[in-house]
Amino acid sequence: MDSNPDGSRPARGPAPTDPRDDSIPMLTEVLQAPKVGRPFDEADADWNRLARLVEERVVERLGNTVEMIDEPLRRGMRTVVDRAAERLGAEIQDLVREVIEGAVGRAVTDAVAQLREESEMPSTDSEAGDHEQH
Repeated sequence: MDSNPDGSRPARGPAPTDPRDDSIPMLTEVLQAPKVGRPFDEADADWNRLARLVEERVVERLGNTVEMIDEPLRRGMRTVVDRAAERLGAEIQDLVREVIEGAVGRAVTDAVAQLREESEMPSTDSEAGDHEQH
């Protein structure tokens, strides 16, 4: 315990987070919600009616929320789809280019190999004459 030499407590002002400050609720304090309309009495509550009211209000609020986010969501989705379509188009072009280059490369390799094989074969005079007539 803090005390002065004479036994009295030292004077101190309220700290900014002084738990005795009435404007700051204590964790153990039960706060009362503001009352709207007549007081709620569980004994005479019509639970089905209350459930319908809550459902209606939730649906109403969600409906407003959907309307507020619908257009921005559509714009954002359009942008995402456009970007994806551009990337997809570029990837398709790359794939087609690779496939065509591969096919042409194989065709050239096969043609060169076939010409080499033909040039290494001994030719007969009748074959030579046939080639010259065409």
